[in-house]
Order: sequence, then structure tokens, then C-alpha cells
Amino acid sequence: MRSIRYYDKNAEILAKRYDSADMREFYEFIIPYLKGKTLLDIGCGSCRDVVFFTSLGFDVECVEPSIEFRKICSKKDSSIKIYNQKLPHIKLSKKI
Repeated sequence: MRSIRYYDKNAEILAKRYDSADMREFYEFIIPYLKGKTLLDIGCGSCRDVVFFTSLGFDVECVEPSIEFRKICSKKDSSIKIYNQKLPHIKLSKKI
């Protein structure tokens, strides 16, 4: 629970850091390994990756226990479905 409070307290500054990271090399590496069109992002944070993969046509399910990060994600795209859950007790609306 302490880590969730940390993320809630520092979400804005962390989101700026996460969003400024150059992820091109990672994306180029991972995309060939993705099978199907549905992805699960556990601990989606600022939704940086969610927004990117959604723009490529992927259906992305997100899990984020931090309310402040969920607010940041909703500001980026109100259609992003984010589950307010945490490991190991995640229940999704569909099988991924």
C-alpha cells in the first residue's frame, strides 16, 4: 500500500518523466513478438504505452491501482478502460 500512496503523491512528476522517455527502441524490439490484437498493461502508469499501442490498432486492457495515474490516463483519452486493481487479484472483463 505504501507504493500506491507514493505513486498517488508523485503521479504528475512521474508521468512527465515516463512520457518524456524515448521508447522507440523498445517498441521496435517488442512489436514483432506481439501476437493477436489484445494487450494487457499491468501498472500502466501514465498510459504512455497504452496510447502508443492503441494508435497502432491494438485493444489494450489496463490495470493501475493509483487513482492519480488513472486520472492522468483519463485526461489523455477518456475511452481508455482502466481497471482499479492490483496484483495478484486481477479480474478482467475478457480473456487475454
